[in-house]
Amino acid sequence: MARVISVIRFIPRVVLVALMIVLLVDMMLGVFFRYVVGQALGWSEEVGTLSLLWLIFVGTGMGITRGSHFAMHVLLDHLKPAQQQILRTVIALLIILFGMILAPYALDLTIRNSTSNMPSLGFSLAVQYVSAFVGAVLIICYGIALVVDILRGRESHQA
Repeated sequence: MARVISVIRFIPRVVLVALMIVLLVDMMLGVFFRYVVGQALGWSEEVGTLSLLWLIFVGTGMGITRGSHFAMHVLLDHLKPAQQQILRTVIALLIILFGMILAPYALDLTIRNSTSNMPSLGFSLAVQYVSAFVGAVLIICYGIALVVDILRGRESHQA
């Protein structure tokens, strides 16, 4: 079971690296074709937008595992360990709540835009908006894992 969980946790990292590569290659091609060849690529902006959106939302979920979410360390560092654990738990629960609020809105936006297509790529706009839903699900899942880790005393990073 631990091996399955480690594979599941590894997948978003691979996705993030792939998205960064796609984004960088897209930007380089866009600049090259616009300024060297003299003709802009019509699809370059859409690929960049898709890559950036997916990078943001998958990265947000992954940020929870690294403790990259917002916290007031000035306050947290001055509390006793038991109080720190309570505050970290509250922060993690707020993160889960944010994901739970975001998910239905993102899903609704995805469904509403599923019949429209991107002009250059021809993809459904749902591909763009579903990134927010996937991010919300990751936020919820990683938030729950964070709460479990905090309550078991296994949290290694600052909240």
